[in-house]
Amino acid sequence: MNTEGKPNIEAVILAGAVNDGPLKDMSGEKYEALVPLAGKCMVQYVVDALQKAETIDGISVVGFPEFRERLSLKETRLVPAGKTFLDSVRMGLEVNSAAEHLFFITGDVPMITGPVIDRFVQSSIEGEGEFFVPVVMRETSEARFPGVSRTYVKLRDGDVTLGNCFFGTEHSIRRVLPELEKMYHYRKSPLRMASTLGPGFIVRLLTRRAGIAHLEQMFQRITGAEGHAVISPDPELAADVDKPEQLLTLEQFLREEVPPQGGGLP
Repeated sequence: MNTEGKPNIEAVILAGAVNDGPLKDMSGEKYEALVPLAGKCMVQYVVDALQKAETIDGISVVGFPEFRERLSLKETRLVPAGKTFLDSVRMGLEVNSAAEHLFFITGDVPMITGPVIDRFVQSSIEGEGEFFVPVVMRETSEARFPGVSRTYVKLRDGDVTLGNCFFGTEHSIRRVLPELEKMYHYRKSPLRMASTLGPGFIVRLLTRRAGIAHLEQMFQRITGAEGHAVISPDPELAADVDKPEQLLTLEQFLREEVPPQGGGLP
């Protein structure tokens, strides 16, 4: 898939979560990645999208041995999950240490598509910096997925939600790992996330004087990496499933838009 002049980009799907949260009442599956939606396991939608993305050269799934029996993983590497989110990111880094760039995505964004991935990756490649995360405006998200609950941060630029992926060089991702773990765990709590950036930012946030540029500056100060937020036109990047109501609503979207194409349930 790699062509002359194109940087090598490896994708890593983070699918190591045990199904012991809110979704356990909706499915008896041991792992969240295997929770069924519209006839397919949730993570299969992400695998399928990456296989269709033109910017991606290889795919690793950080998960469990059972995935081989339950999913269609042709030309996809299965990597053992770590005990924590941070450990799983490290596992993805270790098996892709020779890659020029890495694209990490969680396994719970079933509305994702190849073109959506390509747009974000291409925007990151063309941008200035070494680490990129997508943000989606509230109006963009609600226009595409009305009725799907999301957590938004009120910024001067508007209400935004964080996408469930990031892109960067192998070196920059290693540098920001500790902050990535905090961002992941605090992603549903804007104030807790803001607390990692200092009291000055909290004041700006509460008075709605903080903007995306402030986030980028604080991130660089804390991590030493030049990070940038990419305002994405694709809310699919942020449409994750970790609550029963999200599962039910997105399942309806999937039944209307995406017919099963493999990785189906037995």
